[in-house]
Amino acid sequence: MEVDEFVKRVRPASRKSKLTAWNDSIQKLLGLGYEQGQVLEFLKENGVVVARSTLSAFLDRQARTREKEQRPATTKQAPPRVASSHRQQATLEREVPELPDDEPPSGSHNPADLDKIISQKPDLAALAKLAKRKPK
Repeated sequence: MEVDEFVKRVRPASRKSKLTAWNDSIQKLLGLGYEQGQVLEFLKENGVVVARSTLSAFLDRQARTREKEQRPATTKQAPPRVASSHRQQATLEREVPELPDDEPPSGSHNPADLDKIISQKPDLAALAKLAKRKPK
């Protein structure tokens, strides 16, 4: 069989959902408060038999399509990146509590120092400074 013969006999597969033709009716029923099961019943009475999952997937695609159409047409540009977030900047601007480097810790970190550092927002610089000190 030649390709031309096949093309004359067989229609190409459609990527279009059979629900597309019924979209207005489906949307109207849903807008009136009908549930998907009732919409499926309506479709079945009109010779269109689909699974609930097919209807759900169709409705999801339709919603995404409407959402895309409603977005303003703008060029997609990423917002300018800021070197650091407000939180990081606030941490950097706060004073790091001075911890004596020559004072040996007593087996563990001093809980008072830890409380001072993490009382409100973690001060990463001060925590790093504590971590560098090795308990003896």
